[in-house]
Amino acid sequence: MRNRVLRLLLCVLVATSVIGLLSIHLTVRAAGPTVQVWLTTTDGVNHLTRQNDIQFGSSSGSTTITVNDAQQMQQMDGFGAAVTDSSAWLLQNKMSASQRSTVMANLFGTDPANPTSIGLNFVRIPMGASDFSVTGAYSYDDLPAGQTDPTLANFSIAHDTAYILPILQQAHQLNPNIRFMANPWSPPAWMKTNSSMIGNLNGQVGTLTSSAYAPYAQYFVKFIQAYQAQGIPIYAISPVNEPLFTPSDYPGMSWPVANESTFIKSNLAPSLASANLHPKILGYDHDWNGASYAQGLLNDSATNSALAGIAWHCYNGSPTSMTDIHSQFPAKEVYETECATGISITHISTINLLLQSVQNWSRAVELWNVALDPNHQPHTGGCPDCNGVVTIDQSTGNVTYSNDYYLLGQFSKFVAPGAFHVSSSPAVSGSLSNVAFKNPDGSDVVVVNNGGSASSTFNVSWNGQTFFYTLPAGATVSFVWSNSTTATPTPGTTPVATPTTGVTPTATPTTGVTPTATPTRTPTATPTPGVTPTATAGIACSVHYAVTNQWPGGFGVSMTIKNTGTTTINGWTLKFSFANGQTITQLWDGSYTQSGANVTVTNLSYNGTLAPGATAAPGFNGAWSTTNTSPTAFTLNGVNCTLA
Repeated sequence: MRNRVLRLLLCVLVATSVIGLLSIHLTVRAAGPTVQVWLTTTDGVNHLTRQNDIQFGSSSGSTTITVNDAQQMQQMDGFGAAVTDSSAWLLQNKMSASQRSTVMANLFGTDPANPTSIGLNFVRIPMGASDFSVTGAYSYDDLPAGQTDPTLANFSIAHDTAYILPILQQAHQLNPNIRFMANPWSPPAWMKTNSSMIGNLNGQVGTLTSSAYAPYAQYFVKFIQAYQAQGIPIYAISPVNEPLFTPSDYPGMSWPVANESTFIKSNLAPSLASANLHPKILGYDHDWNGASYAQGLLNDSATNSALAGIAWHCYNGSPTSMTDIHSQFPAKEVYETECATGISITHISTINLLLQSVQNWSRAVELWNVALDPNHQPHTGGCPDCNGVVTIDQSTGNVTYSNDYYLLGQFSKFVAPGAFHVSSSPAVSGSLSNVAFKNPDGSDVVVVNNGGSASSTFNVSWNGQTFFYTLPAGATVSFVWSNSTTATPTPGTTPVATPTTGVTPTATPTTGVTPTATPTRTPTATPTPGVTPTATAGIACSVHYAVTNQWPGGFGVSMTIKNTGTTTINGWTLKFSFANGQTITQLWDGSYTQSGANVTVTNLSYNGTLAPGATAAPGFNGAWSTTNTSPTAFTLNGVNCTLA
């Protein structure tokens, strides 16, 4: 009997042990993929520097960024800068062949053996002169005063063959996936009402003459064909740069929305189709505060059909305008095509431009000049303090790599053309902002910036797995991993921190410079209010209010109003109050009045109807003197809104 009991107890112990071992085995999860970590810090120690790899497996910190790469948004075309006449001239004529080879490989190369390359893959080309031209205003069909050339018999890109095309060809050879966008600052002088390429010459504002619409369309056809013959395919175009701004000292052209719309649908699109050319046509190509111009183009059915999307610049307004237009016209694409960061008229930093453009549906993020000299030259009029992504010393050919170079590289080095922007939530949490991507090869990329004054520890969660990281104040990090534990999703071995061309890259970032003046560009007129607000019955709402930029005496705000109720709102009025004497100086996607501290914002005609779950996104620039405390209470049509 005793032996039987002992045998029974032994069997129970063995069974219990086996079950326990099985239980332990079942709870063990396969090791997650290895995560590459690439870091840029504001102290100059890390310049897109490879850190030690980390593994999924543990968490720490109160913030978790949850990546869902099955939830896809816009498909990316790329990140880059403009090869202006000035940039190309410096690269081709002020450097030795060896110096040029190195800087071009760093800017555009994708060779895994070159750890300092950033693989820029979206490049803008001015069609003729801009404000960054070595010899002043020029076009591809210049004639003596009083002459015209309606058949474009005099058309020639000979100017570009000396130094612009060689640089573009070298870039394309280094990175065959580059996508080139082109557009004029002005048509040839003989096509304009003021007979000058200058936007406003001696008080005469120039626009396209009625007889020049057809020749101007053929101007695009001939340019695209000529560039294709030189091995440079044109992926996208826009009809003209900044149609609402007419500079007095460099090329430009005033073009009302109705006129640009007519040109697109009646001249440009038919001429391209007849020539069997199919670049993307992007309308507008001006600041974020011009939503009414974009809407005017897209509300015309024929123009809408001809347009691939809308191009935007960063100098006035909020990047949320891109989301607003995307919400109204979701089939149309969004491109941020020019931003000269770090200058007095630009109130968004480079890293915020990169993050917020992607967060607001942009398929590309484009800085201005890819190269300038230390004196912000060569330029003819226009921006006196613009910076290049790289700076070239004209006397030595030595190169300084700006912080913009490294910040662009935090994206362009890892995010391939054709990648999808995917869900990463929350996109903004405290001082942390982030975006995530899914590459065509299956690898994932998450870019996080810490905009605060102290380091921040956070988690990244993906596919039920988590890792954590502590990011220094002001720093930007890129995490890269692949679903395959054996794949290497990104180029490069462990890099040295400094590119090898010329002088050592500067340690002091050029982004985030505190602007010293308010914007000088003239804003577009505020449209008149639209739908009359409805009664308050059944309304529920939330408001997200965020200060996106702040500089001495000024600040920028984005707001998102959401209908969280079950009743459609037909017309809305938002009210709030400032606590410290702030005033609104310019508002977009709404009209406003301010009486003392009290502000009333009313919808426009196109954003007055909010179905349940729908949003409107007015934003503004304002002035402050003591402190800039955000409002804490908002009412919509008399109903208190929750803070989002």
